Amino acid sequence: MNRPLLQVQGLVKTFGGITATDDLHLEVREGELHALIGPNGAGKTTLIAQLSGMLAPTRGRILFDGEDVTGLGAVERVRRGIARSFQITSLWPALTVLENVIIALQARQGHAFRFWERAGDAAVLRHPAIQMLQRLALADKAHLPAQVLSHGEQRQLELAVTLATGARLLLLDEPMAGMSGEDSQRMVALLRELREHCTILLVEHDMDAVFALADRISVLVYGHCEATGTPDEIRANPDVRAAYLGEEV
Repeated sequence: MNRPLLQVQGLVKTFGGITATDDLHLEVREGELHALIGPNGAGKTTLIAQLSGMLAPTRGRILFDGEDVTGLGAVERVRRGIARSFQITSLWPALTVLENVIIALQARQGHAFRFWERAGDAAVLRHPAIQMLQRLALADKAHLPAQVLSHGEQRQLELAVTLATGARLLLLDEPMAGMSGEDSQRMVALLRELREHCTILLVEHDMDAVFALADRISVLVYGHCEATGTPDEIRANPDVRAAYLGEEV
């Protein structure tokens, strides 16, 4: 199996007397899709916030590609290749689909962006932006305002924007939240393709999607990693079944 790309070592996050992350150890291997599951309140989103640099841990270490990034902020982590998508879609709604991706490419490549010029006029970035939209099955929507897309299409666009930052590790926080069955199936197909291009840490409540996509799964209970294994190993783990999966298996 591939080498570790992300290593979490003894991570702890407390809020007053509440321990949201409890001596957490986690390893995500390069090239894998690693799913993170657990009941509500298990600390999944708090962990993603710490990995992305939006929340500082109380103690412990986060290593990315062998480098200790624990003390780095979100912007520096994006520059190193760690990018996060959110449970709630965050886009430039009045700009076109293409312009949303071009802005992300500008940020990555250091182009100056002036708000009185249209992002779509940055000709040097149009081709890679269109390629990104083709990968995410959105090329035919390139010139539509992002706000007119369906919820599922907006989540696809958010993935395109995230990938445009040059991410090597995608932190996906419930990408299928609020989607219809058809949109969820489309997202599963897209994630299956994206796993060929980058490493993914996926937080998702849709167990059908998790077990269809994941190379390995880690189970969080009260901020602690209860178990890590292949989908078959997680299904068969009696502690996991008792703590979380139950009849869902």
